[in-house]
Amino acid sequence: EKGGVIQSNRFNLAQPCPGVGTRATLFGAMYEEFLHILGFGLCHQLPERSFVFGGLQWPVCARCTGIYLGLIAALAALLLVYRTRQRFGAPPWPFWLFAAAALSAMAYDGFSSYLGWRPTTNFLRLLTGLAVGTTLAVIVYVMLVGSLATQATEKRVVSTPKPIGIVALSVLLLIAVVYGLGPLVGPLLAGVDALAIIITFGLLMLVIVGLFRRFDRSVSRVRDLLLPGAIALVAGGLLIVGAALFKAWIVGVS
Repeated sequence: EKGGVIQSNRFNLAQPCPGVGTRATLFGAMYEEFLHILGFGLCHQLPERSFVFGGLQWPVCARCTGIYLGLIAALAALLLVYRTRQRFGAPPWPFWLFAAAALSAMAYDGFSSYLGWRPTTNFLRLLTGLAVGTTLAVIVYVMLVGSLATQATEKRVVSTPKPIGIVALSVLLLIAVVYGLGPLVGPLLAGVDALAIIITFGLLMLVIVGLFRRFDRSVSRVRDLLLPGAIALVAGGLLIVGAALFKAWIVGVS
C-alpha cells in the first residue's frame, strides 16, 4: 500500500523470466488477461478480496468464486443423485429456511465488513458464497429439469438425507481443494473458476432456452442437450461480454 492506494496484485506474465521461453510468457500474459476480462463485468476484482496463488489473481473475488463453484458442484451432485429418475418438485420448507439464512449471512458479512463494523476474511467470503451457490443450484436444477426433461417426476428435491449429504460433501471438498491445492496449482484452479463462471451463465440461459416450445420437455438423452446447450452457451458468453463492455463504458464515462 503506497500513499493510501492499494497496489494491484496482478503480475505481468509478459516480463521475461529466467529459463522461460517467449512463447510461454506470451501464453501466460494472454491467460491472465483472459481471466481478468472474463470477470471484469461481473465482480469488483479487488486483489485483497480475491484468491491470488502463484502470483495469479482469480477472475472474481472469493465470495463470487464460492457462488459459481458451489452452484456447479451442487448441481453436479444433484444430477448424480437423481441420475436414474430426475425430479422437479419444489424443495421442502427447511431448504427455504437454509436459503434465507445463507443469503442473510452473505449480506451481513459483506455489508458489515464494507461499512467497517467488523473485519472479514476470504475464507468467510468463500464460505458464504458456497452456501448461496448451493441454494441457487437447487433452484436452477428444478427449473432445468422441469422445462427440459421428458421423463421426470414431480417428487420434491433435497427432501431426504442422501442428496443433502452429497451436496454438503461436495462443498467441503471444494474448500479442501481451494486451500489445499491452491498454493500448488493456483493458476489451474483459476481456470476452473473461469470455467464455472462460463457454465453458470450457460445454465442460466439454458433455463430461458427451455421455455421455448422447440425445446420444451425435449431432452431424454445427453445428446438432446447439444443444440439447446450450444445456444445457451453462446447466449451466456454474449451476456458476459456485454457486462464487461457495459462496465468499461461506465468506468470510461466516470
